[in-house]
Amino acid sequence: HKGRVLRIVRARLGPQLRQFMESQDIVQEVFLQALQSIPQLEATDEAKLLQWLSGIVENTLRVRATYHGAIKRTTSFEPFDPGSSIPLR
Repeated sequence: HKGRVLRIVRARLGPQLRQFMESQDIVQEVFLQALQSIPQLEATDEAKLLQWLSGIVENTLRVRATYHGAIKRTTSFEPFDPGSSIPLR
C-alpha cells in the first residue's frame, strides 16, 4: 500500500508545503500513525483501508500546514529588542 499512499500524498501536497517536507517523510509519518491507530481500524476491505489511510494523510498534511503556517507568521513579525517592548523599526 506504500505506493498508493505515496501517490495520495503527492496529489495532495501543495507547492507551499513541498518547500518544507518530502513526500516520503509524510508517508513514513502516515504509516507510523496508522500502526498506532490500528485498534480503531474498522476496514473490512481494501477500499476502506485506503480510505482510512487517505484520512490519515489528510490529517497529517493539515497538521503540518498549520505548523508551518504558524512558523511563517511568527517569523514575519517586526524585529524587536528583548529588553524593550518597542519594535526596532
